[in-house]
Amino acid sequence: MRPAGNDAEAKHSHCHYFAILLFLIAGVGFPLLSLCLYQSCLFRALYRALYPLFHDHVRPSD
Repeated sequence: MRPAGNDAEAKHSHCHYFAILLFLIAGVGFPLLSLCLYQSCLFRALYRALYPLFHDHVRPSD
């Protein structure tokens, strides 16, 4: 980061970075969050489906 000429310029560049950061969070964060939620739901369903297969040998046979 280059040294700013004066205080106003520094403040402006910080605002600019903050705006870019907000746009990045909005553009990347929301899809990522929804994807994570979707994947966790998918993982839970998969886990419920595969749980008996993995833990079949652990169960004591009647």
